[in-house]
Amino acid sequence: MVSDQRKFRPEFLATAVLIVIGIVMLAVIQLPAVRDSQFAALTGGSGSPITPMSSGSVEEDTVRHLSMAMVIYASDYDDNLPPDFADTVALQDALQPYHSSSWSVGSASVELNPRLAGENLTMFQNPLEVPLLWIDGSSTGSDFIVGMADGTIRSMTKAELDDYKLMPYDGSSR
Repeated sequence: MVSDQRKFRPEFLATAVLIVIGIVMLAVIQLPAVRDSQFAALTGGSGSPITPMSSGSVEEDTVRHLSMAMVIYASDYDDNLPPDFADTVALQDALQPYHSSSWSVGSASVELNPRLAGENLTMFQNPLEVPLLWIDGSSTGSDFIVGMADGTIRSMTKAELDDYKLMPYDGSSR
């Protein structure tokens, strides 16, 4: 009499476990890419109508690096910006893993948008329109070099920067 029960084979179990482990490892490897693509989708990606400034001056590079340091910090802390912009020493310590260069260029020092301390980047409908920080850009021919919440930089006049600083960032009307 032949039994209808199949014999248990441990090598099949080991193979199945290895396949599951491989799938989990692939998923873990892909998570940063998915997060980055989601952030690019939220910020408008490269299809933005505003052209970022090209690299050149020390001021531009400093603002670009600090803006990106803030964005990367936020991505590591559930999209939250550092909680206290007033305490520059604590802020520099918080951003040190992401940016270790100086916070001043010559006699000009970086100014931060105090309204954004501790805010969540996902609350901004258009991060390309939200100034994180700025520096006097008179040596580059512009009034201010401004680092935006998507990590790009823009050249602005004082009037433009003042207008952006007063703008509601949640998409509500002015």
